[in-house]
Amino acid sequence: MVAIVCGGTRQIDYLRGQANVNTADMIAAILRSYESPAEIAAAFAAFWRYQLAGLQALMAGMNRSSAWPMPPIN
Repeated sequence: MVAIVCGGTRQIDYLRGQANVNTADMIAAILRSYESPAEIAAAFAAFWRYQLAGLQALMAGMNRSSAWPMPPIN
């Protein structure tokens, strides 16, 4: 495991871009998987809770003044 300093790193930029790709895939998957508006709304609510928790963890790591241990991205 490599420690990197958070904020403005190449790895963080990669994660930001990849999140958009994964988000588009998930939106398509939800719309393919559910038919009723209530089911679609529940699936989107669960997905956004998951996404926001991940973003909060990422931001918490970026806001620390010390290095953040993170495996390298190949």
